[in-house]
Amino acid sequence: MTTDTQQLQTELGDLKTRLKRQGESLEFLQIISKTFVSLSLNDKAAICDTFNSMVSSFMDARKSATLLISADGDGYDVVSRQGVSDPEKLSGSEASELWRWVISERIARFVDGEDMGRRCPSLTEVFPAGFACVPIDIREQPVGLIVLADKVNGTEFSGEELEFMSAAAGIVAVTLTNAESHATQESLIRSVEQQAKEAQRVAAEREQALEELDQKLEIIERQRFAIQELSTPVLQLWDNVLALPVIGVVDTRRSAEIMERLLAEITEKQVRFVILDITGVEVVDTRTADHFIKVIKAAELLGSTCILTGIRPAVAQTLIEIGVDLSSISTLRNMQEGLKECLRRMRDLKSGDVEEI
Repeated sequence: MTTDTQQLQTELGDLKTRLKRQGESLEFLQIISKTFVSLSLNDKAAICDTFNSMVSSFMDARKSATLLISADGDGYDVVSRQGVSDPEKLSGSEASELWRWVISERIARFVDGEDMGRRCPSLTEVFPAGFACVPIDIREQPVGLIVLADKVNGTEFSGEELEFMSAAAGIVAVTLTNAESHATQESLIRSVEQQAKEAQRVAAEREQALEELDQKLEIIERQRFAIQELSTPVLQLWDNVLALPVIGVVDTRRSAEIMERLLAEITEKQVRFVILDITGVEVVDTRTADHFIKVIKAAELLGSTCILTGIRPAVAQTLIEIGVDLSSISTLRNMQEGLKECLRRMRDLKSGDVEEI
């Protein structure tokens, strides 16, 4: 056999070996893809552990690690490892410089021991014969890398195996992207749920506040009614005689309450006499006097005779000064005198001396 023939046979053998390895790589890539689809992993550590285990098994590598760029962007986190006893050497500042240089190449490559010794002497203890590595890119931005070393059969990493690492890195990049999207979606769902809970809490607090306000308003209304009852008491002094002692300031609203209450009592009890006592009223102006006159006139329209009692000297003087005409209204000194007058008139009515009104 000639030398050329032997060389040709050797090349054909190498080609068959590479083609076989490529076929095995494609089959294993399908297995990796199906594995990640079936597992539906969303945790970065779980994704990297699974990937690391499968790739190192296929490559017959005793040592492997998956590193991701740390959140601050200055270093690398060892997310998964096999056969590496001291992970801190992979994440130190010297190693980080090496990883940045590796990632900058943006290709799968083999870094031999000599090159690694020049760039990162601290890793010669971990990977004495060098290592194969490939960056992990997401949206055309490097996020980490995969490192494999120390093959069981002692051979170097072939070009086909580096191609396999590149394809596998693409799968893990897609899986990590899905995990990131899932995490973002979960975070959004939690945020919406939290907002919904907060809205429910605020609505519940507002509803409770409204209920408390309604209760307070109800209490205030009852108190107002009680105060109104106390401030405008209508007393049954005698048969057919009511007394309404007025205390404090009489404005338009209160005069309406006085008139409403007094007329209701007159209608209910059908009394003939009403004593309107204003001993407790310290100040009377034209408007106040007008209110009293209207109350008295309204009572007379219902068939009751009103007697005004308790006019203080100062009030009497004011009424004269402002020109209020009370000539048509019976006035007496106090409620006692008013009751006596009512009793006298009832006797006169009974005796027939006075014609009924």
